[in-house]
Amino acid sequence: TRLLTSSVKGKWCGRTVLDVLSTEFADLSDGQYVSTLLAQSLICLNGIPVRCEAVGLDGNPGGISASAILKNMDTISRVVDWHEPPVAVPWSISVQKIDLPVEVIDECRLRDAEGGTTDESFAVYCCDKPATVPVHPAGPYLSNTLTMMVEGQEGLEPRSLRPCHRLDRCTSGLTICATSPSVARLIQRSMEGGAVKKLYIARVKGAFPSWKESSSGLRAHNCNPSAFWTWGGNDDASAYIEVDAPIENIDPINGIRAIRKSGKPSKSRFRLVSYDNCTDTSLVACYPVTGRGHQLRVHLQHLGFPINEDVQYGHGSSSSGSGTKAAAVQAVMDASKCSANNLRSTCMQDAITDDQFRAARDVCRCCNGGADGIEASFSAAQLLDGGHSIDLHALKYKVTFEHKAKRKKRHKPDEKRKGQDVMDTDEGGTGAGAGAEGCGASGPSSANFGSTS
Repeated sequence: TRLLTSSVKGKWCGRTVLDVLSTEFADLSDGQYVSTLLAQSLICLNGIPVRCEAVGLDGNPGGISASAILKNMDTISRVVDWHEPPVAVPWSISVQKIDLPVEVIDECRLRDAEGGTTDESFAVYCCDKPATVPVHPAGPYLSNTLTMMVEGQEGLEPRSLRPCHRLDRCTSGLTICATSPSVARLIQRSMEGGAVKKLYIARVKGAFPSWKESSSGLRAHNCNPSAFWTWGGNDDASAYIEVDAPIENIDPINGIRAIRKSGKPSKSRFRLVSYDNCTDTSLVACYPVTGRGHQLRVHLQHLGFPINEDVQYGHGSSSSGSGTKAAAVQAVMDASKCSANNLRSTCMQDAITDDQFRAARDVCRCCNGGADGIEASFSAAQLLDGGHSIDLHALKYKVTFEHKAKRKKRHKPDEKRKGQDVMDTDEGGTGAGAGAEGCGASGPSSANFGSTS
């Protein structure tokens, strides 16, 4: 049993508690279920139980009306009997610890940020993330996350591994993490500043064009006034398609993005690697120039070549994972039985009353609703029923680190930054983690990191 807390966001202010519960929390969209939770005092506002009907005025310990208006600094808390969606993972996750080049440590003054720390602490962990596994704890995921699994596998301190970038739960491949806060911030700044070359490999449905002569099918998809694509390269061997299309998050709860004029500028490049006539699928090298959420998925959908098994953006169906759904539901049921006699965490005993502890178990749909209750508690993708794993793999990153003293240097508008052209990225995989290489004091240092494909 856990106590979950959420600070009121700016967009929630001025709305009622009930409105926010039903629209901002995916598992609370069922009005009858929410009413049951409120009746059992399992949802609180600023520590005071929220009621379906006003039990007293705001500030009365007896309760707060569900129609109370939220304001800044408010906190919504929920007592839940905790269950996590299952994930599909190998016996061990491929991880390689790579020391940063001494040049990077010196030039970026990492020792100054963490005094007394040895060079060995300034290492990165190149993790080959399996699809279905989220990078870090969020939503219904806690233990079934990459950072917590790797911490346990590698003997790291709990909550010490910091992801340096994001990768969709349904995407597999290279995820760079670090235990040093300075290293994590350094790589994050490099990502945000466009000093990272990224290479992904995607399997898409259909024959992806290799050059202008084979691109007739693309013309039908170049009709959105906010988006356009162009050819780059000089011949068939070097040709690529560049998509320039702004992306906006149109459904924050479900995380759905789309091309919109009001979206953030987004640019990707794609190049055909091979075509399989038997399956009518193409392997495509993907180079995201910017780093928007779901960018490659949305841009490939725009071109008319959605990623294989990507239910959310145009290919596959919710029944494609039916073979694993039954096993996933059974796994949750088995976990519920194993935890039936478990006591709540000792660190929560002061925050959760005995009545709340028992009530949370009594109303838990996973514990008491069987397969139907489990399906009502999690989405299809969380139960591995389609969309949980797509054919998109992060293969290789090249990170360029600028000298600390040179960060304020301004470039002319038409001047290309060193390493800006992503099309020269080496597509050769280098195992679970590539070696790091220093470029010396005469220019920016860089490190290559790779994943198995």
